Amino acid sequence: MTSEEQPQGFKAITPENWQAEDEVPQYFIRDPNVWIALYLGPNLGVQVPKDISVMFEVARGAMVYGWYFYPLLTVGTEQCYRIAEAAVRFRCKQLGEPVVTVTRKGHERRRTFHDLCQVLVQRGVIPESEVEFWRAARDLRNWASHPQDQPILMPGQAAGTLRRTADKINELFAAEPK
Repeated sequence: MTSEEQPQGFKAITPENWQAEDEVPQYFIRDPNVWIALYLGPNLGVQVPKDISVMFEVARGAMVYGWYFYPLLTVGTEQCYRIAEAAVRFRCKQLGEPVVTVTRKGHERRRTFHDLCQVLVQRGVIPESEVEFWRAARDLRNWASHPQDQPILMPGQAAGTLRRTADKINELFAAEPK
């Protein structure tokens, strides 16, 4: 693609090319069936609440459609970090843990992702050995939600994030609390 076709460094969508495959993904994976299989592989278990599964499917769909507009791969990856927080928040609610606090002035404030992870560690839902994953998910969620520029991730990064997110969310909802 020429710089006219990629003024931002990626495919510029036009009425003529909006349904066409993006050339960039094909630098990594030439077969669209391999591309799709990469992102359809990770799954959430039946124990995961529907609200979380729906969010996961949106992230997966963005990654799959990255075949047609490569930056969607990054959008789907960033969504995984938000899903991780939503899963922690949902799991705390399931366990009867408060997800809001009341300030000294009487205002309700959502408990932070970090606070809620700590609760799940204390309850034995998140093992100590997994704390670093959840800390990284929080940091990456912050990075994705407060960007200074437009990152573009690679297919392996996206697939790895999707797989790890699925694995950790499955563990979160399979764990028996103390």
